[in-house]
Amino acid sequence: MDRKEFYAILAQTRVLRPPVRRLNTFADTHIGYHLVSEVPEGPRLCRLRQGRVLAVRPKILTAEALQERYEGFGEEARKFADMLLRHSREDSLRVLEYKFKNEFGGAQLIHEESQTVVERIVADLDERSVPYEAVLACPDPSWKFSLLKFTLDETRKSFPENIKELAEHDVFDAAGRGERRKNFEIETLFEKAARDPEAVRELGKKLKEFGLFELYQDRFFALFRHGA
Repeated sequence: MDRKEFYAILAQTRVLRPPVRRLNTFADTHIGYHLVSEVPEGPRLCRLRQGRVLAVRPKILTAEALQERYEGFGEEARKFADMLLRHSREDSLRVLEYKFKNEFGGAQLIHEESQTVVERIVADLDERSVPYEAVLACPDPSWKFSLLKFTLDETRKSFPENIKELAEHDVFDAAGRGERRKNFEIETLFEKAARDPEAVRELGKKLKEFGLFELYQDRFFALFRHGA
C-alpha cells in the first residue's frame, strides 16, 4: 500500500454514528458495526456489511502481543495499522496490550441510496439506545482498513480512562502491590498472635518466609513479654 492509497482510505472513512461508551477496562468489549459503501454498479445501490469487533480487555503490553493483535482484518492489516500509528504518533497501543478480532457477519447489496440506509440504521440504533454499535461510511474495496482505523480510534479515545482505572487498581505497580499484600498479611498475623499464642509460630514462619524477621523482630519478641 502506498501513501496515496493510505490517505485516500483515511479521507473516505467517516464515522456517522459512534459508540456511546468507551472500551471496557476490566472486561472484553463487543462493538457492532454497520459499514455502508457506495458501489459503482448503480446510483441507487449500496453495500451494507455488518458484524462486530471484539476488543479484548487491555493488559500490560508484552512483546508477543504485538504479533497477534489484529485477527480477521486481513493480511495487510498490520502494515496499514503501522502506517496509521506513525501517522497519528499515538502511543496507546505501545503501552497497553489491546487485541482485536473482526467477527464478520455478512454483506448485502441494497437498492437504495447510501444516505437513506445510513439514516434508517442510525435512527433504529438511537431509538433502542444501543451503546456499543457504530455506523460508518467507507470505500467498498478497502472496508477492512476503514474498520481497523475506526477500531484504533476507539482505542485511542478509551486509552486515558483505561490507564486511569488500571492505575487505581495498582496494575502498573506490581512490586508495590506485592509489598502491600505482604504487609497486610503480617499485620493480620500480628493481630491474631496478640489474641492467640498458638498463632505466634505461624507469624514467625511467615516473617522468615518474607525475609522480614529482622525488621519486625522487636514486635515479635514483645509478644512473648506480653504473654509473660
